[in-house]
Amino acid sequence: MGQPTKRQKIISWIFQIIATTILSVAAYEKFFGNEVSGMVFDQLNMGDHGRKLIGVIEALSAMMLITSNLCHFGALLGLGTMLGALIAHLTVLGINVN
Repeated sequence: MGQPTKRQKIISWIFQIIATTILSVAAYEKFFGNEVSGMVFDQLNMGDHGRKLIGVIEALSAMMLITSNLCHFGALLGLGTMLGALIAHLTVLGINVN
């Protein structure tokens, strides 16, 4: 495997920016959240501290995704966070939280 082409780099950056945007919005809602966000974490018995911890993890993941040397770690951290959310929805919360 050689060096990635310019096209591959551009596509990679597009996906990194999309993932960073999604994680940033999710982190913002955890920090300055609405009632639904609080209700979700109350159902998970995590409360405000758990909600803010997940928000910090999402923000850290978003920052790592746009850093060249840390983008792989940011992707893994974001993947772990999203898998946790998926498991929470499939086991405790259900698909429709409202």
